Amino acid sequence: MSFKISSDHIQQIYFSGAALMKVVEVYKEIQDQQMNILKAFYVDLLVPLETNLEKDTKVVQSEQKRFLQQHKQRSETYSKAAAMMKKQRKKSRASSKTGLAMDKELKNMQVLEEEKTKLDAFCEQSLKNAMTQERRRYGFVLERQCSLAKHYLSYHSQGVAIYQQNIDKWSEVAKTREYLPESVENIFSNRIRQMSVWQEEDLYSNPRSPHFDDDRISLSSQLRKTKSMDASCLDIRSINDVGSPITTLSRAKSEYNLNSSTHSLVQG
Repeated sequence: MSFKISSDHIQQIYFSGAALMKVVEVYKEIQDQQMNILKAFYVDLLVPLETNLEKDTKVVQSEQKRFLQQHKQRSETYSKAAAMMKKQRKKSRASSKTGLAMDKELKNMQVLEEEKTKLDAFCEQSLKNAMTQERRRYGFVLERQCSLAKHYLSYHSQGVAIYQQNIDKWSEVAKTREYLPESVENIFSNRIRQMSVWQEEDLYSNPRSPHFDDDRISLSSQLRKTKSMDASCLDIRSINDVGSPITTLSRAKSEYNLNSSTHSLVQG
């Protein structure tokens, strides 16, 4: 008599394997999100910064040259007006102040004030333009950083959602790793009962199958495998202890550190 397990039972046996495959899919999806962030960092931030840096270097050099030329012209005009005013005052002190001398002094003073006003207005406008251009550059970088931050937010939000959706299911599967599904256990139990009945019956009236011993050895071997399948990855417990349903599963070291780490973060 052959020993067969249906496809449904096979799916139940390998349910933990399906959970591991789901873990792989989740990690792959998260890794894809990380790659999207890396691409966004390169395309939306690094490349535009490099391009603008090359352009802005030429623009800044040109603007600086223009500012220095105009500032030099206005400064020279103001310096001439100041020298003329100083010269006119010396003449006024040397001679008696007449109406004509007073008019010239007032005129020179007016010219000096006008040139000073023009120079101050030029410096003020130039400073305003420079601050505006600087703000535009900082605003551009900030805009690209906000775009990158949105990618990070999407990455973390989707990661939290997909973990919350699956981690409880994975934990439930992990808790049943020392047990077989009930339907599979019933198959083994029925098989053992059939073998016991065959042993009690008359060998002449119901001879044993020529593969009886092989089936029994195969069944015992499979039972031992189901009991010892976790021994290589759990701890140094014996195989018999691993097969015991009463045995308490060991906790991962990271679970012990998780609560303390969370507590320290809350206090901080």
